Amino acid sequence: DSHTQDAARRARTHEVEVRRAEERVATSTALRDLGSRRSLQDQDSAALADAEKKAQSTYESAVEALSAAKERRNAARKTDAETSAKFYGGLEKATSDFNSRQHVASTVSGRVDASKKIHKDTMKAHNCAVAALKTVQTEHESQRARLEGVLKKEVDTTAEALKLAEEALEAAQREQSETPQRHAEDAEALVLQRQEESEATLVAAVGEARISAAEAHDDAQEIEESNGGPQELDLLLTSAIGHFDDRQRLGQETAQAHQ
Repeated sequence: DSHTQDAARRARTHEVEVRRAEERVATSTALRDLGSRRSLQDQDSAALADAEKKAQSTYESAVEALSAAKERRNAARKTDAETSAKFYGGLEKATSDFNSRQHVASTVSGRVDASKKIHKDTMKAHNCAVAALKTVQTEHESQRARLEGVLKKEVDTTAEALKLAEEALEAAQREQSETPQRHAEDAEALVLQRQEESEATLVAAVGEARISAAEAHDDAQEIEESNGGPQELDLLLTSAIGHFDDRQRLGQETAQAHQ
């Protein structure tokens, strides 16, 4: 990336600077060491004194420049290393995020493909259902047109039968509501008829008893006239009374049976 290229370029620049500083130091050292040859060059010692001083100054400057160049190089290396570490950390995080996004994108893409397939299948099923619905509607219209006449006749017949059934039901309900009253009237008439029959029977029995009593009285008179004696008269009276009691009891039993 650009940071790596810039760091490499800065490192090369600092290395060149350090090498040049080292060369200057080496040169200045060589110039400085020329003073050790004074024994060989006594006649030039005065002339070389200034040069030696300059060489020493140049050496010290070169050493300082070399030290400064090394410090700048080391500082640049440290800064570039820290920056690279930050960049690489960010790169790793970005790579991890990218991989996560790639995974999410892949998952979403799979779901989209599945949704597309489901949508396609659904549309196919929908089209089939629409076609089937149209077929059913056509068949329905055909059947309705064909059966409308027959069904109308059946409906009319059924409606008439229903009307008759309702009328019959109303009549049955009305008759059912009137039946208890009619039964009560019939029962009352029957009881009254039986009472009248019982009274008639009783009256007939009383009449017969009176007739029997009269006959017994007549018989008693005849017996008395013929001097038959009191014993026969008592027998006749007892027979008449028993006959009257039988008639009266028969009338009561008949009345009770009719109640």
